[in-house]
Amino acid sequence: MGRTIRTEGEDVHPHASNMEALGRILRHRRTTGGIKLIDAADQLRISKSALSRLENGKSTNIEMLFTVLEGLGLNLLVTDKAETKDALEAIQRCRDTNDDVKLARTYGKTWPSK
Repeated sequence: MGRTIRTEGEDVHPHASNMEALGRILRHRRTTGGIKLIDAADQLRISKSALSRLENGKSTNIEMLFTVLEGLGLNLLVTDKAETKDALEAIQRCRDTNDDVKLARTYGKTWPSK
């Protein structure tokens, strides 16, 4: 299996209801880290065309998808459709809390939530 690609930057919406949305998340994760497609493919030990197809929302085998997710430091969370809204709200609360903690460390105080 390939190595994990380190990326930093803002996250995109984590809900992917189809392959195109999942591809956008993957591309955003890669490009936010300033990683070229060919370099990411090499690090993940997959072909450039396979990674490009996945980022463009084309179907791929499930093993390839999990290789890319793992390499980009991502997980796949499956929820019941009825629970999706609650799960997304919980993720946002967690992100907001993490932002508050980062700001508190930077400024040495509790930072008000957004």
